[in-house]
Amino acid sequence: MRIIENALTEEQYSNMCDTYKKDITVGVTQLPELPSKFVKPLLDICGQFYDLSEAKSLEYWQYDFLSGWTLPVDWHYDHEQRSFVEDNLLKIPIFSAIYYPFIEDMKGGEICFSLDSSFTKVYKHKPVANTMLIFDPLVWHKTLQAHSTRRCAFMMGVYLEDNIQHHLYDAPILNDSLWCFNQDDDHKLSKLDKPSNQVFEKSIQLRKKYEISR
Repeated sequence: MRIIENALTEEQYSNMCDTYKKDITVGVTQLPELPSKFVKPLLDICGQFYDLSEAKSLEYWQYDFLSGWTLPVDWHYDHEQRSFVEDNLLKIPIFSAIYYPFIEDMKGGEICFSLDSSFTKVYKHKPVANTMLIFDPLVWHKTLQAHSTRRCAFMMGVYLEDNIQHHLYDAPILNDSLWCFNQDDDHKLSKLDKPSNQVFEKSIQLRKKYEISR
């Protein structure tokens, strides 16, 4: 995982603050089309670590919680969700990234990454405004409940596949239980819940091909 502090310059961040609520939505765009101007410098940073020359689509969505308690997000890994739910196809992005535009007076709300398959070793990161995390999409992660005046997260995944036909999203898809694992539930991870060895192997091959050595 890479932590990028002050991901946007002062000028870029100021411009982003002026337009954020006006032009951010949820969906997929066909590259090089972007949902907002502030996304380009973020992708440029990701391009320092991954070869994006063959990337075709960008999936993006946001969670923007205003004053009060936020709901936690359970253990999951990242994939293109409508293809998974409707077509039973598992498409894994080259990488995942989370950018935090606004974090205000927050208690809790850490993002957690599982460091082993048993979920016993967990790394916790406390979000800070104008910080971006870049990580392997097949690393299981979750977000803890928080209380804040505002906690905003903008998430994106870049794909080799053209996912533009799945550009409309709705709440049931974004919160579908098929791709979440609740530790409080006494059940085993099913095939649909846990990436197969074949998926992991594909992910490793992608990283070897597209991750730039540093």
